[in-house]
Amino acid sequence: MRYRILACFICLAAVLIAGCGEPETANLKDANAEYESAVNAMDSGSFDQAVTHLTAAIDAGGLNPDQYGDSLLRRAECYGRSGDFAAAHTDLDKAEMGADLDRVYATRSFVFSKEGKTKEASAAMAKAKKENRSVKAIK
Repeated sequence: MRYRILACFICLAAVLIAGCGEPETANLKDANAEYESAVNAMDSGSFDQAVTHLTAAIDAGGLNPDQYGDSLLRRAECYGRSGDFAAAHTDLDKAEMGADLDRVYATRSFVFSKEGKTKEASAAMAKAKKENRSVKAIK
């Protein structure tokens, strides 16, 4: 009987020390809010602002895997638009691990085209089309 009471006390103490999940909920809300702000910024052509929001969303740690991959791809596109090609390719390398490959290759094609690397851009778009014939090039 003593051991059951002790076990219950230890479990209760662990829950109180660890909390009830509020930080994760806050991270999720922060990440989602930043993600939505980034999408709005991109839609309005504010790509530098979008990078700031996307970075905050990624760093908050509350995004689901699809949002995380989408955030990397969107940030890579923004980096490509601003001329930070090394950062764009770094995000694309990370995105290859879990995002839709057709979108990864289409975004990589866009970045290569911004760099003036037409041969690499064409090859990346060909890979994107191989993954998904209906994938659209980023303009």
